[in-house]
Amino acid sequence: MQCNSYVPADFARTIDEFVCDPGADLDRFWCPNERVVIQSPANGGPTDYIGVYLEIERDLITGILGRHQTLTTTTVLRIEPRDI
Repeated sequence: MQCNSYVPADFARTIDEFVCDPGADLDRFWCPNERVVIQSPANGGPTDYIGVYLEIERDLITGILGRHQTLTTTTVLRIEPRDI
């Protein structure tokens, strides 16, 4: 499975770089236009889920437990429906 992946510098990019171009854009693997956001099965639901994985590496001040520490967390949330 391929996922959209971002680094801190990506949050300073322009909206033009997020238009679902399958060859280059940062959101090419799960385009916002393709997400199901309707609750009712009759209207295309149920809604999609979004997973977020976060990894942060930080320097430790004292060095007693090493020089670096990597913190990770994962969560999965249901996309809030626009209509029922």
